Amino acid sequence: SVSAVAIGQRLGRLSVDLVMLAAAGVTALVLRDNATLELQDLTALVPYLLATTLVAVPISLVLGLDRAFWRFSALSDFARVVAWIALTLTIGTVAVFLYNRLEGISRSVPILHGLVAVCLLIGTRIAVRALHLSRNHKPDPRLIAQPGSSARDDCVLIIGMNNLTWLFLRALSELDQDNVRVAGIFATTDTGRRHTVRGY
Repeated sequence: SVSAVAIGQRLGRLSVDLVMLAAAGVTALVLRDNATLELQDLTALVPYLLATTLVAVPISLVLGLDRAFWRFSALSDFARVVAWIALTLTIGTVAVFLYNRLEGISRSVPILHGLVAVCLLIGTRIAVRALHLSRNHKPDPRLIAQPGSSARDDCVLIIGMNNLTWLFLRALSELDQDNVRVAGIFATTDTGRRHTVRGY
């Protein structure tokens, strides 16, 4: 069903974020140890990685990162990613400090972790958006209703932004014979606001 597919996509986005967050933690350890990775250092890092991963899940759900389409990423999405990383690493670091006082972990690792995570997660989103834009040309200008133009029966306002929105706009761009004009896209959720979709 559609709902099952949507849930699967959200879980997929969340899983990728968590994997990148954990990878950023290991990368931070490698950078801290001058590009070397000892087994004992990696073992000491495990409680920290587990804590930050467990903390990251509910914070991600609250901020709605699992609902954001990476190919439509905007500055508001990047701000939520930074907030997610900052909250996750702060709470996770405090939890591990109370548990074992960050035994075996340099105090600079969480800071490096945050910097690497920001670069990795935001960089990935920017790359996906750039790749998406490069693969798809902008819609025919005839499809866009011009300001001040007279109302027509074939001028439509799209409600909601999701995969069907993208499919509809792409179909108009490639198949329309000047029969339909899009007046705009009305986002029904915070996630969909202030995004540009194929030039709209």
